Amino acid sequence: MSASQITQDAIDEVTGLNVLGSQSMKQALEIFETQRSLGVIYLDVFNLVKIENDYGAAVYDSIQRDVTKTIQALQGKYLRKSDLVLKCHQFDDAFLIILSKKRNIGGHRKNDLETIARRIHAHISSGIFFTTYKWLKRKPKLRIGYSFIVRNSLLNPQRMIYRAIEEARLMSTFHVYHTEIRYKETLQQIILDEDIKTVYQPMIDSVTGEIFSYEALSRGPEGTEFFNPLFLFEIAKESELLFELDNVCRKRAVDNAVALNPNLKLFINALPTTIHEPSFREQYLKEFLKKYGLKPENLVFEITESLAIQNYDSFIKDIHSYTDDGYQIALDDTGTGYSSFETILKIKPHYIKIDISMVRNVDTDPLKQTMIQALLNIAKSINARSIAEGIETVSEFKKLKELGVNYCQGYLFAKPGPPFPDVKRF
Repeated sequence: MSASQITQDAIDEVTGLNVLGSQSMKQALEIFETQRSLGVIYLDVFNLVKIENDYGAAVYDSIQRDVTKTIQALQGKYLRKSDLVLKCHQFDDAFLIILSKKRNIGGHRKNDLETIARRIHAHISSGIFFTTYKWLKRKPKLRIGYSFIVRNSLLNPQRMIYRAIEEARLMSTFHVYHTEIRYKETLQQIILDEDIKTVYQPMIDSVTGEIFSYEALSRGPEGTEFFNPLFLFEIAKESELLFELDNVCRKRAVDNAVALNPNLKLFINALPTTIHEPSFREQYLKEFLKKYGLKPENLVFEITESLAIQNYDSFIKDIHSYTDDGYQIALDDTGTGYSSFETILKIKPHYIKIDISMVRNVDTDPLKQTMIQALLNIAKSINARSIAEGIETVSEFKKLKELGVNYCQGYLFAKPGPPFPDVKRF
C-alpha cells in the first residue's frame, strides 16, 4: 500500500478492526507530531491460508477472530488501550499496531519497541497455538517486525509513516528465520542439558477402575514455550532433532520411574527411528530393570506411527527384537487416518490406542461408535488390548466401556503429574 492509496477507513468484516485508511492515518499523524517519533509493529500469521484452503472460509474466519482477541487482550498489558490495532488490508492475515505516547515524558524508544515486539510474539504464539494446531497440525508461523521513526520536518510525515510500515513488514520476513535459528539453538541446549521433565498419566481398567499402567509424558523447561509438548516436538521436527530429543525423553522417563509399582506397566513413547538404536535396550534398559527389580514386561513402547516408518521390514525386525526380550508394543494414533488396519496387522501390537479425535463425543456420535467397534474387532483378531485416550466426560467413559474398550485414559480420571498420581473412580 502506498501513501496515495490510503483511503477512508473500512471495517474488516471478520475481525471488526479498522483497516488502515485516512482516519487511522490521521490518528497516527497526531501521535507522530505530538511525540516527534513513532513506533510501528507489523504482525502476520502467514500460514493460516492453509486452513482456509483445507477447511474453508468459516473455519479460517473463526481463527482470525481468535487471533484478533488474543492481540486485543494485550491492551492494558504490553499495549496501551490507546494504541491503534488495525488490519493492514481487508483480506489478509496481517495486523498493524501503532503505539501511542508513553505515560512518561517523550515517545517510545527503539529498545522499548524491541522489548514490546518480543513480548507480543511470545504471548501470541502461545495464545493461538492450540487454536491453530487443531487444524494445521503444526505450530503457527508468526512473523513480527517493528520500525521506529523520528520526525524530520523536511519530509512528508504521512510518507514517513508509510515507509515505517513497509520497513516493519520487511523486518518481519527476516524475523522468521532468526526465530527458527533461536528455537533450534535453545532446543539443542535443552537436549545437551537433558532439561526434560517427565510427568505420568494413569490408565485404568475399564471394568475394575484400578490403575494398570502409567504413560510417561515429556515437558520442556517450565516457564518457556518448550514446556508445551506439542511445541517441543514440533520444533524438534523442524530442526531435525527428533531423534536426539526422543533419546533424552526416553531416558528421563525411565530415570524418573524409580517408584513404579512392579505390578504396573510403564508406557514410554518412542519414534519409529529410535527403535533402531540398540544401545538403549542392550545397556540402559537392562541396567534399569536390574537395579529396580522390574521385568521387560513392565515396559511398553508406544510407537507414534503418524511419524513415518521408512522401512517396514527393518522396523518389524527391530520390533521383534524388543518383543523377543519381553518388552511390549503399543500403537498410537489409531483411528486418525495414520494407523491403517494394514499397519495394525503388520506390527501386531500388544495394545492399540484409540485417538482422542475418535473418543471426543463418542457417546453421541454413532459413526464414531461404529468405527471404534471395527478397531476393537481387529484388536481382538490379533489378541491386542484396546486403550481409549483423552476421555473427559463420564458419558464418554460409559459408552467406551459399553463398546468393550479394555483400558481408559484421560483428564476425567487424572491429569499428568509427578510420579505417580492416583485416579478418580466412577
